[in-house]
Amino acid sequence: MDNPGEMSAARGPTIEAILRAFRELFLERGFADIRVVDIVERAGIGRSTFYEYFQSREDVLRDSVRAPLQQLANLARSRGDERLVASTLDHFRTNAPFALGLLNGPAAAVIHDALADLTELTPILAHAVAGAQLAVIRLWLNETYSSSANELSISLRRITLALCLP
Repeated sequence: MDNPGEMSAARGPTIEAILRAFRELFLERGFADIRVVDIVERAGIGRSTFYEYFQSREDVLRDSVRAPLQQLANLARSRGDERLVASTLDHFRTNAPFALGLLNGPAAAVIHDALADLTELTPILAHAVAGAQLAVIRLWLNETYSSSANELSISLRRITLALCLP
């Protein structure tokens, strides 16, 4: 779900080739049908090169969604910015097939755990926050919950803070 226009040159062309290959394959096949060998072939790299940067396809998935998930995780701390979250949510909606593919099926558990890890909360609270945020976003992307990205951002902050109250 990274925005390809925001790729950092500092990351290096090999990592970007791996992430690009992963995104393409994800859109074509879904997460369950992607193997490391598929990523390697699509990226035009050797298998050992892949393993210099990642341990598994799950690691590639976590890396590819780190930036948008960090915005959600930041809502659990004072540095959360609702405008940045709203921008992230707009990106999710623009890329709804990709986002829903991540939030449903085999990728969902990896996404949930990645978000929980990024919150830096105690494990039980981190999983509660991740579960609540992702459930609301899933409803919104499925158009079950109708609101703007800005309104949803405010709701996500409120839900997150309510869960984090002492």
